[in-house]
Amino acid sequence: MHTYIRYIRKNYPSQNHTVVFDGYFLMSTKAEEQKRRYRLKKSVYIIVNLDTVICIKPEAFLSNPRSGHRLMALLMSGMQEKDISTHQSEQDADPLIVNASIDKSAFNPVALVGEDVDLAALLMTCTPSPRDVLMIKSGRGKAKTITLSSR
Repeated sequence: MHTYIRYIRKNYPSQNHTVVFDGYFLMSTKAEEQKRRYRLKKSVYIIVNLDTVICIKPEAFLSNPRSGHRLMALLMSGMQEKDISTHQSEQDADPLIVNASIDKSAFNPVALVGEDVDLAALLMTCTPSPRDVLMIKSGRGKAKTITLSSR
């Protein structure tokens, strides 16, 4: 967990972080996709705590919903202790991520960090003028980091 917190603080220097976690607790297309992946990987439930070293690929670990939910609960608790605001969506987190960004943009400059093109579409259509929210899509490998504006 300390690795996640260090990553956030190192890469996004601010005193006002908010992390939003996907939920998928209700029946939805994404919940069904998670179940399909779980059936393909069939990872066992791994009981995690703050000292657990996970030695399998993240995709395999997260394919078991119970393991993922336990990790999410630990991360949220640890981040809140370090004054990082957290939210957990009960469904697809994209609307919650965008709405949290828009709400915070009324008082401070905001940079939304995400991978999903849906975030960019929601951000551009839902952000009221004259507010501006930047979206940062981190590059991986040879791909460059992209910054988009809601204006």
